Amino acid sequence: PQFWNTLVLFLLGGHVREAASLLQLHPRCSAAAGRDELPALVLALLRGRPSLSSRYSLGDFVERWKQWRADVLAVQQRLGRALPTE
Repeated sequence: PQFWNTLVLFLLGGHVREAASLLQLHPRCSAAAGRDELPALVLALLRGRPSLSSRYSLGDFVERWKQWRADVLAVQQRLGRALPTE
């Protein structure tokens, strides 16, 4: 339980890179575990999260954000919104 609590605290504090680094340490996030494991799915979402930068226009960012949000919702539905207990 401490793992997920710490991850949530990182995310709530806006520490996305630290959250991604923590996820990489989870044993179910390895290539052998597969991409359907919850830690691997969350890591992929974090890595794909768009950020506002000078490389993209505001309109591009908004479109990327909408797509990312749709991806997050799809993963939530796929997992049945169940949170891990380990």
